[in-house]
Amino acid sequence: MKYLFFIVLIFFSIYESKAQEPTTDLISKSDSIAQNKSYDLAEAFLVEQLLLKTDEKSQFLILAQLCRLSKTNTKISNTIKYGHRALKKDFDKFSALESFGDVLYNTSVAKFKLGELDSAFVYAESALKNRTLNLSENHKKITQNLIALGAYHNSAGNAALNISYKEKALKLALNASPLN
Repeated sequence: MKYLFFIVLIFFSIYESKAQEPTTDLISKSDSIAQNKSYDLAEAFLVEQLLLKTDEKSQFLILAQLCRLSKTNTKISNTIKYGHRALKKDFDKFSALESFGDVLYNTSVAKFKLGELDSAFVYAESALKNRTLNLSENHKKITQNLIALGAYHNSAGNAALNISYKEKALKLALNASPLN
């Protein structure tokens, strides 16, 4: 009986230590797995970690990472799936995090690739608004967002808005600091 109790105690300790691993470490590990092995292994690793995490911020950050990895590996349906999960109402409190704007942007790119231009505009405009509020004014992700919006307008046949957004992006890029 003591032996069984000891085994259960060890198992619980291992489970708890895995659950307590900092989310930033998990995200770094998933990047390494994706770069060195495969997207599928990185996704499986993060999904397993998502089940272990109970705090909402960690859950949000893991979902944001899953969304980013999916976009990077052109897994469009997964980008949208994880993006929608990360953007659920419970996670609105994390809208000031850089990852929140990234999820909006990555979801816009996936919607654009699927040809869902109206949705792509909504997500891209939301991402731009979020990034403008939460990042420095010359941040490269704001420039990235402006270029994407220009491309979306170009696809919709609105060359004037395409040029306007890309001119704003160029102006920001020329004023960006090297450390940004």
